[in-house]
Amino acid sequence: MNVKLETPISSEETANLRIGDIVYISGKIYTARDSAHKRMVEDGPLVDIKGALIFHAGPIIKKSGDKYNMIAVGPTTSTRMNPYEPQILKMGAGLIVGKGGMDEATSKSLINNKKAYLSAVGGCAALYVKSVTGY
Repeated sequence: MNVKLETPISSEETANLRIGDIVYISGKIYTARDSAHKRMVEDGPLVDIKGALIFHAGPIIKKSGDKYNMIAVGPTTSTRMNPYEPQILKMGAGLIVGKGGMDEATSKSLINNKKAYLSAVGGCAALYVKSVTGY
């Protein structure tokens, strides 16, 4: 089934997702890799992540004058975030997107917090960036 979601994303919305759903997301999406996850757990998030979509990604940004342009944004391997993801979910993150899956502790946390993990196809960074606006 095709599902359209807009951030912030509620637990009720994620609880209705099913394996095989194709999910379209609009709204604010935060990219965060392992060091950002560690910092959020140790120091608290710099932004309100309640209902936020956390995309395990490493965007490529190019500075041009006083502006920044996103060149590409693709998923990174989610397993590096395993030590931190249960705490991030307890902080209220609404949805996690990455590639490669997560461990059992994160799976249990996803279930307990009524959240979901979505797989993004790797190798499509140049395609994904075409959908990013307003950064």
